Amino acid sequence: MLLFLVGLGIILAGGLAALVLGKTPRPASILGAGSAVIGCIICAIPTARGLVGIENFRVNLPWELPGASLSFGLDAMSAVFLIPILVLGALAAIYGAGYLKHTEPGRSIRGSWFCY
Repeated sequence: MLLFLVGLGIILAGGLAALVLGKTPRPASILGAGSAVIGCIICAIPTARGLVGIENFRVNLPWELPGASLSFGLDAMSAVFLIPILVLGALAAIYGAGYLKHTEPGRSIRGSWFCY
């Protein structure tokens, strides 16, 4: 589970770094797309292990509703859906970097990478 959270943290940190440090398009794309690809690859490791049944985890957080909890987990069934999401997320980041390269001169793309 820790590796999965690290991957999500890298994606979030890259978006924040692109917002703060990416005043020109090239650094924003490197930070945004690079962190998205690296984060998706790191998240894919525990997801692949969950797909074959090696690693399963569940996190239950308390919720204000009586008798309810907020539950997150990874098992073989959720891994089946998570693998395509991670692959498409990484591929979309690579495509987005090329696509955003052709934006108007002087227009900032750092907000786009932050929202991605």
